[in-house]
This record gives sequence, C-alpha cells and structure tokens, in this order.
Amino acid sequence: MLNQIATDYHDEEDPDAQRWAQEHRRFLEENRPDVLLELQKSGSLDSYLSSVGNTASEMLSHAMLQLLNNKELQKLRTRSG
Repeated sequence: MLNQIATDYHDEEDPDAQRWAQEHRRFLEENRPDVLLELQKSGSLDSYLSSVGNTASEMLSHAMLQLLNNKELQKLRTRSG
C-alpha cells in the first residue's frame, strides 16, 4: 500500500496520507532539519514521508472504525435520534 509520494506530495489515492506526509515534513523542517537533510542526502525522503503518511492515515482510519463500533456510542446515538 505504500505509494511513492512525489516531491510535491500529490497522492490522489489517499489525500489523508498526503496531508500527514506534508505535516511531518513541516515538523522536520521546523524541529529536525538535521534529520530532513540526512533523508534528502540519502535519497530516502520520499519513501520515508510516504510511509509516515500512510501509517498515520491507517491509524486514523482504525481509530475512527473503533469509535463507530463502540457499543456505548451506538447506544447514545439511538437514544438521541
């Protein structure tokens, strides 16, 4: 599922992964420029950001599914509806 994100981070298949990759790059730029530089030098920045973006997107999807399947929340929804 890892899609290579190009330098401009246009990943039409998963816009959430794209957003998380952009956010992480911004974090690296602001807080860890040394790590960003090493990733750029090694040529692994795009694959690294792709991995981070996809992992974050999957984690968010998993958390949302857990919330949707939460029995207590389902009870509250039926009571209020």
